[in-house]
Amino acid sequence: MKMTDELTFKQPFLDKIDAALNDAVSITFDGCHKIYIALDAKTHDGFVRYDYDMIPVEDKTDAIDLLLQWWNVSCGLRFINAVSNDDTFHGLIEQFEYDKEQENTDENSN
Repeated sequence: MKMTDELTFKQPFLDKIDAALNDAVSITFDGCHKIYIALDAKTHDGFVRYDYDMIPVEDKTDAIDLLLQWWNVSCGLRFINAVSNDDTFHGLIEQFEYDKEQENTDENSN
């Protein structure tokens, strides 16, 4: 359950996303909960074949900002995967993982 919009990703997720963006070609969002980082041209082309709108990664800060915007409007099934070789998925934030971490933090602060 999303409580508020985040200003940036929390750790260790931000480091995972930042590292993936070092090799990223493009990013995309399905408009609901699937967020992908394409790590090579083959993967980028695969997403294009499935009619995803691809955003080139030209600046990591801009890409992180856009990923965060998408994250904040995603439904509760949200996740971010880096994808290589058109079929190898690397879970950067698995479904429910981010929100579970937030719930654990909230419980520990009470």
